[in-house]
Amino acid sequence: MQTATARQAVEVLKRRKTGCANSTGKPPKMSDVTCEAVNCKFNEGRKCHAKDIQVAGTNACTCMETECASFCCS
Repeated sequence: MQTATARQAVEVLKRRKTGCANSTGKPPKMSDVTCEAVNCKFNEGRKCHAKDIQVAGTNACTCMETECASFCCS
């Protein structure tokens, strides 16, 4: 079972590869994204508050092959 963060990462990768917004065809609303990067300036109370969350891993097949590209050291 994938976590919400993993599902969001997969959706981001789908948008990059196919150009579609998500499986429903609509851009997703910003939602709560859990953040475990304790030294990221966007981590507030273990939630990501970056304006635009980018996920790296162009050729990733699983969420374990992705990483946050929005990370900014605080």
